[in-house]
Amino acid sequence: MTLPVISQVAMLLVTWVTTAALPCNIPVFRYALERWPSDDYQLVVYHKGPLPQQAEKDLKKIESSIAASKAQNAAGESKFCNLAVVRLDVNGLASNSPEPRMQELLKHWKSELSQQSLEKPFAELRTAPISGRTLVVWSGELSAWDSTVMLSSPVRGQLCQNLMRGDAVVWLMIRSKDEGKNAAARKVLVEKNKELTQQIELPDGVGLPGSELFSEVPLLMDFTIAEVARDDAKERFLLSLFQRFDSDAFESDEPLFIPVFGRGRALEVIPASRLDAGMIGDLTAFLCGACSCQVKERNPGFDLLLTMPWQEKLFGAGPYPPPPDVGLGSRSQELKMRQIPGGKSAKPNQ
Repeated sequence: MTLPVISQVAMLLVTWVTTAALPCNIPVFRYALERWPSDDYQLVVYHKGPLPQQAEKDLKKIESSIAASKAQNAAGESKFCNLAVVRLDVNGLASNSPEPRMQELLKHWKSELSQQSLEKPFAELRTAPISGRTLVVWSGELSAWDSTVMLSSPVRGQLCQNLMRGDAVVWLMIRSKDEGKNAAARKVLVEKNKELTQQIELPDGVGLPGSELFSEVPLLMDFTIAEVARDDAKERFLLSLFQRFDSDAFESDEPLFIPVFGRGRALEVIPASRLDAGMIGDLTAFLCGACSCQVKERNPGFDLLLTMPWQEKLFGAGPYPPPPDVGLGSRSQELKMRQIPGGKSAKPNQ
């Protein structure tokens, strides 16, 4: 499935403006970082009857790798991965199961996968809904799953590091084989980012009651670039995800750009031929402007599969932002407003 590239940023802004909720002067990128938990991917394992001994062993190993990512590793660092395992026995699942997710998966099985013999368990990695559609970004025999490649990679680690240090937007660049094209596209982005760093200002009132910040991450207007080659074996899952999201963009050998913000939310896949200074400026203004729509699902983009303890790294023991259904300004009295963390683009509280 291909989801079309946004040709006019105005299409983004229509969603942003017309779904406005309570007043909020927190920049979109920072609101997403503090208040939007990552959407879970689902590893759905289809099988008939009890799993064979080896398959059960393989699945427990996968589940253990996910569980380990939610515990402390040998270095004492806690990790978290936005992945859930779903076991689906196609013989044992009643057609009248009350759980909507199981109904959806059973329907998908009958319409798309019923030709699979299931002599060996078959698995699919599915995204959360993106623009109303779920993408299957990996499929194969369960034994082919490789957690070391699927759950983390060098570029995904760099994205997490940059976002946690306060970068407003990390532009992920998928390089062309033509270094001349890469250099030209990179120059446009670097020069515009340098200009925007000096021009973009924080929304008035950020950090004040109703627009509180809850983490000590510096509030900066920094825009950085992370690069990956199209044939990087360590990034094959990430590249496959973007190709499933927009296969048309990968048909020509030109650099591709994905603005990433929040907790690893990718905004779009944009070919270099369409990414001019004007689009860079408009997308940046959107991500750095006041978050008028606080409902995550009504904002563009999709979450990457990452291993990162966002809550712990952002807030430690607290205070935490109020739940999404509470709304801005309806916080507990025990929560204390933080000062805006210092940075070259931060304004002091008034």
